[in-house]
Amino acid sequence: MMWDGLWRTVQRAIEDRQQTVRLIAILVTIGTFAAVCGWSWRA
Repeated sequence: MMWDGLWRTVQRAIEDRQQTVRLIAILVTIGTFAAVCGWSWRA
């Protein structure tokens, strides 16, 4: 029973980490796109 709860907690942490990585990837993509657009507009 204890191992089941521990395993569930680990799975939840892994899922949260995947969501965090996905969020960071989206932010980096938006930031890069904005930087390229700003640089192109300035040039």
